[in-house]
Amino acid sequence: MALTHLLLSLISASAILAAPVNDENTLSSFMDKDFTSEMSSLIDGFDKFTAEDIAYLKGIIIDRESFANEHEILDKMRREAPETYTKFIQFLKPFYNKMKKLNEEAKKFFLDISQELAPTMSRSQEPTMEEMVTMGFKVSARYSALSAEAKKSIAEQFPVIAKGFNLINDLEKSMTKMFEI
Repeated sequence: MALTHLLLSLISASAILAAPVNDENTLSSFMDKDFTSEMSSLIDGFDKFTAEDIAYLKGIIIDRESFANEHEILDKMRREAPETYTKFIQFLKPFYNKMKKLNEEAKKFFLDISQELAPTMSRSQEPTMEEMVTMGFKVSARYSALSAEAKKSIAEQFPVIAKGFNLINDLEKSMTKMFEI
């Protein structure tokens, strides 16, 4: 659950924080080509959920801290809302298949940041813009510290997220240069 929310948040944060760097690597290009394509593939999966499914899932997200782990959440869903559970598992399957293909360092990166950011992402109130920016830069800094092999692994499985991180890093560099005295 946290990994799914993290994935959606990372894609969104990447788009929000990305800034023009050069003609081929701009926020506009990122939004028009990469982000739109990634989001439309996710939205295709969302259309299977009814309003009742979404309300149930939102309740699970709000209640997340009352569960010891994701297995408890899935067990509860399986018992209480079997149709929603089946749709949810089918929706997550492509993401989990990609996660399995990541190298160990990249897997650890996603798992660590999902645990670290879970409290902010699982509460009922949406994060503020300031929290999103802070999370984006924090996660981006951790991404920057990864080995070249881990970055390559992420780029192969989640190219939009990797591109978003690169845009955020370029934005940080631009801002640093802009404020140098």
